[in-house]
Amino acid sequence: MLRKSVEDSVLNRAKECLAKLAPQILGALQGPASQEKFDQLVEITGTPLPEGFLRLYGEHNGTDPNQVVNFFYGYTFLGLDECIRQSADYANIENSTALKNADSGIKTNYVFGACRVPIGDDKGTSLICVDLDPAPGGTFGQVILLDYDSNVALALADSIEKFIEDFSNDLANGRYTLNQEALEAGEHWLETDAEIDLSNWYGTQRWAYAKNWI
Repeated sequence: MLRKSVEDSVLNRAKECLAKLAPQILGALQGPASQEKFDQLVEITGTPLPEGFLRLYGEHNGTDPNQVVNFFYGYTFLGLDECIRQSADYANIENSTALKNADSGIKTNYVFGACRVPIGDDKGTSLICVDLDPAPGGTFGQVILLDYDSNVALALADSIEKFIEDFSNDLANGRYTLNQEALEAGEHWLETDAEIDLSNWYGTQRWAYAKNWI
């Protein structure tokens, strides 16, 4: 398994921001994933995992599922056990439904697949996935939003590294706050501002180009 020094941590800047804004979320980050889990995922996907994926999960295996926290874009940061479970389920799905619309570089002939590995879940309508099966013009390991409710896919970043960089920049620029109701209950739950509200992407400025896709 590829491991990096603390100085090379893909999450360092984001963690610095979370230490100030939401220390409970920082504390919910789990330790590194095991080589066994990486091997299980490779067996399911049939392809090597991108370096950025190995670096991210080699540092933190998602957040503790027993804690009430969220992470990038307000989605749950899935541990590898859940990535493996969902990817295995999707490998057994007979895809008869195509995406209605997608950014260039994303295949549209299916919705779910083993090579769309979920790393974030809004527990309702969409997943943040690492795409190991891009279309021509896409990038192996690109990060996409899979809105399975609307059958739409959006390109979020061309790599995990860029995805985490964007997350860190949004944290540093105040685009995340804490939900006040959750805070009153003693929980740290991130809220995004309207510009980056990924679960309602069709109403945002960042993804305004795709608002007519649903």
